[in-house]
Amino acid sequence: MRPQARSWLIPVVLTLMATAAPALAARRTIGDSNYIGDAAAIRWAMEDYAHAIQTLPADSVAARFTPDGELLLPGLATISGRAAIREFLAPMNAAFRVDSTSMASEVVDSFGTRATQWGTFYQVAGPRDGKSEPHTGRFAALWRYDSRQFRWLIARLMMQPLPSPAPLATPAPTPAPGK
Repeated sequence: MRPQARSWLIPVVLTLMATAAPALAARRTIGDSNYIGDAAAIRWAMEDYAHAIQTLPADSVAARFTPDGELLLPGLATISGRAAIREFLAPMNAAFRVDSTSMASEVVDSFGTRATQWGTFYQVAGPRDGKSEPHTGRFAALWRYDSRQFRWLIARLMMQPLPSPAPLATPAPTPAPGK
């Protein structure tokens, strides 16, 4: 190319790069869980799980686990496999409603196709025909990236609810002076 012909090429390439960069960056959003080892994708996958707990049937929640995934809850034996998780959640899904739920990540460490995550949860839930109550606690999750489904799946989820605060005691009436 002659020098005069190249003089227009540099501004065109720079303009293309400047306009394409935001579009390329926009393609990689927190909702795109296809990025192996991406902490934001793992956080999004947990947010997706929290949404599923609130709005979807038990089979859809269980589908967010690996085929051999495990759910660990205090006082219960480990619930292993999607079918067992679905069977555990289905009666609860029928008897209880979840008004809101959120799971906040505190630490996410990823190692290629595996990741660990620690955080807290907050949920408002109750019987379908009763009053909802807030529930809080901590969680730890082990994740595995499924390259066939192009998404992160829960290999093990450990939930540790915090005890509900004791109701405030009503003070005893103070006796009148002289009585």
